[in-house]
Amino acid sequence: MAKLLGLILVSYLFAAPLCAWDLREVSSETSYIRNKTDAYMPQYTSTPNGLLRNDDDNENWWYGLALNINIDVVRYGKFKLFWDNRFFTDATDSQVRHVGWQWKLGFPITPKLVFYQYHESRHCMECNTDASYPRENRFVIKYIFKGDKQ
Repeated sequence: MAKLLGLILVSYLFAAPLCAWDLREVSSETSYIRNKTDAYMPQYTSTPNGLLRNDDDNENWWYGLALNINIDVVRYGKFKLFWDNRFFTDATDSQVRHVGWQWKLGFPITPKLVFYQYHESRHCMECNTDASYPRENRFVIKYIFKGDKQ
């Protein structure tokens, strides 16, 4: 009898298709930094008038690059656990000055209500500071008023 109940339970659990590690999106971003201030690197300025480079000898913020990789860790029936990642850099006209990682790990509670943990860490390249690097972790409940559900 226990074996029969076990078989019924297993067949019930796998009635919906189980999907694991489904790559949902891979994309890249490039951006021109129009304006930026940074407490860790105050010596670098933004390009003031929209030109790609100032004529002075100051090093200026210039561009950013990012790679987005979004994954459904597991999907079973209406349940989904997602992990959205963004790896990014910010650079001056001389070199990359910041590298960082943003991610969200969470699941929809309902089609319009989503719970996730958010993380962002940013690291300065060759910055002289005694402070720790910027880091942020938070728990989020997102309500979607209009638009695509999660």
